[in-house]
Amino acid sequence: MRTVSVDPIPSFCATSASPHGVANALADADDPMIRTYTRRFLRSLPPPHTRDVVDRVRELVQLLLPLRRCTMPRVARALGVTQRTLRRLLAARQESFAAIVDDARAGLAERYVATDR
Repeated sequence: MRTVSVDPIPSFCATSASPHGVANALADADDPMIRTYTRRFLRSLPPPHTRDVVDRVRELVQLLLPLRRCTMPRVARALGVTQRTLRRLLAARQESFAAIVDDARAGLAERYVATDR
């Protein structure tokens, strides 16, 4: 009788960082039944949670403002979009970059005044 060594964990599982990565690798598998099953499974999953662009811009502004590095081009680059796209995304949510920066400045000023006492 011949013994066959079988790796219990496929190589793509060891390198994938998330279950979605494993499922995507399975969706490309050679076995049509596995491919069909995993594609159905992937369609049944909720979309990955993405934070709102306004929240992401606020977070970046709060990080960059105290460093005096808060510019629209820098924030747009950090988000991987052009300045024009960033303006459009913010306008679609009735926000502007200037208003977000002003709010962040006001918040920083309040904190600075509160800690000086």
